[in-house]
Amino acid sequence: MTLRSDHISVLAALALSVGIIAGIALPAGSGWDFANFYDAGHKAAAGQIQDLYNPAATIEGKRAEAELPYWGTPLSAFLLAPLAWMQPSRAMVIFKIQNTAALLLGLWLLYRYHSRFAVENGFSREQYRAAFLVAALLFQPFWTVYRVGGQTTPTIFLGLVLAMICFTSGRYLAAAICMVAVVTIKPAFILMFVFLTAIAGLRFLGFVVVAGAVAGGASLLITGWSLHQRFLERLGTGWISPWFFNSSLTVIFDNLRGIAGHDEPWFGAASIMIRGTAGLVVIAGLVSSRRCAWSDEARRHFKFSMAIAFGLLLMPIVWEHYLAMLFVPLSYLLAVVRRIGRPAQTLLLLICAFCATQNVVLVMWLRTHLNNHVGWVLVSTALFKSAPLLLFTLLLWWQRKRWSGVYEIKSWVRELS
Repeated sequence: MTLRSDHISVLAALALSVGIIAGIALPAGSGWDFANFYDAGHKAAAGQIQDLYNPAATIEGKRAEAELPYWGTPLSAFLLAPLAWMQPSRAMVIFKIQNTAALLLGLWLLYRYHSRFAVENGFSREQYRAAFLVAALLFQPFWTVYRVGGQTTPTIFLGLVLAMICFTSGRYLAAAICMVAVVTIKPAFILMFVFLTAIAGLRFLGFVVVAGAVAGGASLLITGWSLHQRFLERLGTGWISPWFFNSSLTVIFDNLRGIAGHDEPWFGAASIMIRGTAGLVVIAGLVSSRRCAWSDEARRHFKFSMAIAFGLLLMPIVWEHYLAMLFVPLSYLLAVVRRIGRPAQTLLLLICAFCATQNVVLVMWLRTHLNNHVGWVLVSTALFKSAPLLLFTLLLWWQRKRWSGVYEIKSWVRELS
């Protein structure tokens, strides 16, 4: 059995290597997300940071690469400035290499952290390594970044993994710094951050306030208030997106607007109600867990996992690559899969299966070949795209009274390294 698991690990690693090399080498995505990040970094490097939220602005007298709206914070543009030191074609290769390094480091840390629990639950390390590698290989939200020329999401994934490890072990200052960095780069994850801060206690809140004040103060000092005002105004727009750009729980209501031809008032209300219900499922799991006799480390790990769930389930727009964050709690459930029961195991398998379909090439092909003006097509495609989060919500609901066994493991009692 060990030999077979080793063979699976080798094959999965080889497939990952081939896919990664191809993703870096192929010049795919030069006009997609990469161009947006390149323009943002170019504006910062050229001293045109005040033009950051003006997609039509020229940069050093030349037309921008993408002319797309930028959604990051003013401070995040300076992290992208090194891209402007190179020609776009070379910068895209370097950006993809950085994405790869962040993804692989995040996955390695996640595997190393959770493998101890797999061993205690009847897996050998070789078996868990094989299962982890296969799951990572099939988890398309990781690898879609190559098709769009690179993304900041792999760095966010690494930041969340580091924050989870630090938070679980009680290193609150380091966790707060990681989470502030995550939100600075991707403000879309602010709900996740706020929810974690709300349930983590006053000590973590204090470190968040300090880290946030330092980052915010530095940003204001460097770029001024007017640019931040434009950034805040931008956050209030863009809350509707069709299925081919969105995997949120409520993309079906964005699609229904296409059927109706106009915006019915109940669309927004229904969308809020669905996301709010999903948020209540997360809170119900947290409330139920209070009766469990867990170690402090186990409880903090559960809280962090629920914060990830809360953030993703309440997002009105979830790009495919945002689902990469779902792998953090899923990798733990994979390690303790024998403790969660057959129905939950089935849901876990279905979640991974539908995440394998969250591929931008497949989605764009479907968009081209389907009639997106037909009602049943818009409904079915919306359900198809939102399936990972719909199934994850069902998993949380199913497990809400069964979390005790998932964390009653001796390894949680030991001091975590």
